[in-house]
Amino acid sequence: MTRKWNEPGNLEEMKAKCSKCEPGLQKILSDISECKKWKLASVPPLPTWLGDSGRVMIIGDAAYGMLPYMAHGAAIAVEDGAALAEAVSRAESAPDLPKLLRTFESVRKPRCEDILANCCTNAEVFHLPDGPAQEKRDLAMKETIEGGDGYLNEGRDGHKYNNDNVKTGLFDYDAVKAVSLPKDFF
Repeated sequence: MTRKWNEPGNLEEMKAKCSKCEPGLQKILSDISECKKWKLASVPPLPTWLGDSGRVMIIGDAAYGMLPYMAHGAAIAVEDGAALAEAVSRAESAPDLPKLLRTFESVRKPRCEDILANCCTNAEVFHLPDGPAQEKRDLAMKETIEGGDGYLNEGRDGHKYNNDNVKTGLFDYDAVKAVSLPKDFF
């Protein structure tokens, strides 16, 4: 099966879908001469990122490709690279690699899967169809802007629009420190 990631789009259809959007956006769209359909995809959590030999690992989009609803896919892959470099730098010989890579995975995999889950929640919340759930979302967003708590879906998943704990976890996380265990741990 051939999969297309950016096939040609129907420009008139796109403009029609945006016909009730903000006038500034419509002006920008009037200057566009072509568009593409880009498929958004995520990778479901994998049982492991580590190959059977214990010496080969996948990271980044190969391990947890995420939807762009937190704008962190590339940043998390960079974290992986930094954390992997730190973990591998602790190897004194090739036989150390499997344990180091398992430790790397035990630290990174839960973080990446948590961010992936937040991306999927955001995709759902941001694309609600018109109706009561969408109105509740809009009200929560408005309350957040005005200094309220901004909780959505209370009683279901407690997702909060503009969640301070999620933002702190994204921006204050030190990937190198997270895998910097004492050398005698390995």
